[in-house]
Amino acid sequence: MVSGRWTFYEGQVISIIHNRINPDNYKSSVRWGKGEVKDKKFKYTYTESLNIKGNEKFSTFNTKLLFEGNEKF
Repeated sequence: MVSGRWTFYEGQVISIIHNRINPDNYKSSVRWGKGEVKDKKFKYTYTESLNIKGNEKFSTFNTKLLFEGNEKF
C-alpha cells in the first residue's frame, strides 16, 4: 500500500509519502519547500528532504532532493 499527503498553504509545500508494498524494503519520504501561484501557474520546489528505506529491523536514510529547481503546472 502507498499512502501520503501533499499540502500547499501560505507559500509552503509539504509532501509525506509512505510505500509499504514490499515489507522487506519500506520507503518513506518527507519533503518541504516553497510554492506560489502566479499568472495562473503553480510552481514549487523542495528545499529539504528526508528519505528512509528499510524494514522493521534495519533502515537507512538520506537527504537527497527529488529534483532541483521548480516544477510547474
